[in-house]
Amino acid sequence: MLTYAPNSEPQITNLLNTLSVMAEKKNSIAVYILGFLIFIQLGVIVFLLVTQDDQKKVIIQNVDTSQKDSLEIATKIEEFRLVGEELKKLKAEMLAMGINKDSIGAELDEMLEALWQAEMGGAITIGDLNAKIAKSKQLLVFKDLQIKRLKEKSDSLSFEAKVLNSEREFKVQKISDILNDNRDLSVKLNIASRVKAENIKITGINKKEKVIEKEVYKTKDLTKINISFNLEENKVAKKNKKIIIMFRLIEAGAVVIFNETNGGGYFKTEEKEELPYTEKQVIEFDNTKQVVNFIYQKESDYLSGVYKVELYADGYIIGESEFQVK
Repeated sequence: MLTYAPNSEPQITNLLNTLSVMAEKKNSIAVYILGFLIFIQLGVIVFLLVTQDDQKKVIIQNVDTSQKDSLEIATKIEEFRLVGEELKKLKAEMLAMGINKDSIGAELDEMLEALWQAEMGGAITIGDLNAKIAKSKQLLVFKDLQIKRLKEKSDSLSFEAKVLNSEREFKVQKISDILNDNRDLSVKLNIASRVKAENIKITGINKKEKVIEKEVYKTKDLTKINISFNLEENKVAKKNKKIIIMFRLIEAGAVVIFNETNGGGYFKTEEKEELPYTEKQVIEFDNTKQVVNFIYQKESDYLSGVYKVELYADGYIIGESEFQVK
């Protein structure tokens, strides 16, 4: 328990002063400490703000870089795609030219496969794209040059083929002309070599085998007729050539008298027409104006009218004449 003494007031004053000084000192320290803490907090806040800003910058930079890379990759893929289209056209053109697929090269298929992978979103870098685009362009240049050379060679071969074909057509036409000339010459020779009958004479033979010669014969006077003629000389016709001569007796009404059991029959003309004949002979042409005779006996009496006689050799007519009966 404290006791108050009269002389203690100064001591109390001193003590209060001392306590006041101590209190002021304590308040000053607290302020300092509080200020220091505030400073530290501000530093932390500033650090955090600066760090966050840097992170944002890094993030923004990364985003910008990623967008830039994506845009560049997309641009390169589009460029690669255009090159790929040219490659496809090149491939189709080479195949259309008949060039085997293997000769186009594995590089072409490799480029097209890489293009497909890139378009499908496969993992690929700009460096890879640049390398493949450069390689594709080199391939395009090389193959395009190859196609140009092949086309030049093809055009050259085509030109040579046209020249050869033109020469062949000219020769074929020349041969055709020669053949036609030969054919015409052959036809002319054939016509020129034909024998002809001249001096055709028709006389009658009566029942007494007496030859009678009249302008108009009576039915009762004719038992047989004799057709006589000679073959005209022909320098073109071959000697020793066998000739088949047909004799046609045509009575009034244009009826050919013939009997197959009596030496008659049918033959074809040079126009392929089938005609009946009365009699025929096979002779050997000797180009001496040889005489040929047909003695024909009709199986029935001659009717009144004009009778025509036609002579054919090897299908063509060589002469004709006529006589009258009443």
